[in-house]
Amino acid sequence: IVPSLGKALLPGFLDLIAMYKSEASYGGSTYMLSLGRMARLDNIKNAGEYMLVLDTNTGDDGKTRIRSFCTIDDQSLKNVAVQKDIFFTVPSKGHEVRARRVVQVGSLELSSSPLPLPSGEQVSQILMDTIRSLGGVYKVLVVGGSQSSKATAKKLNDLRGRVRLAIEATKNSNDTTEEQWPQAFYSIDAIADGKGSADD
Repeated sequence: IVPSLGKALLPGFLDLIAMYKSEASYGGSTYMLSLGRMARLDNIKNAGEYMLVLDTNTGDDGKTRIRSFCTIDDQSLKNVAVQKDIFFTVPSKGHEVRARRVVQVGSLELSSSPLPLPSGEQVSQILMDTIRSLGGVYKVLVVGGSQSSKATAKKLNDLRGRVRLAIEATKNSNDTTEEQWPQAFYSIDAIADGKGSADD
């Protein structure tokens, strides 16, 4: 294993980077590849936190095994890493909106730090995207149906309320909630107020 080899090859082989995950019970180590899958290094421990995988094969058990590699130092890896600000919701906390800054290479996350809560406009967009991922606002109109459908409808209604709060928090004195309220929600509001029509 030549220490300088990894640094020399790194710029052209970002998809071959591997990050140490844990020791394995069989006496080796497991690594996460930047392509997003796991690989095992048999019979070698303490090979380094990061490596460039030069050769692999797949055994009869379907496991990817690292056959040849060279180590990479932290600084060389940071030189080719990308910094991103990521916005997301946490389903287990009622889709609470979070933000964090990550440094990554491919799917490998080298570091992460929390960011302040996004602006109200960003929060409303993130929640709208979450509603779409749950199937869209039409699910709120489900009458009867399974318990899971009712639970989804309640979740979507809760998210709609939070979108409205986010919009209220960012509107200026010349704006109105109605002007900013997503068009897709007007029919639902009408039905909730008892003013809906067959078209709604």
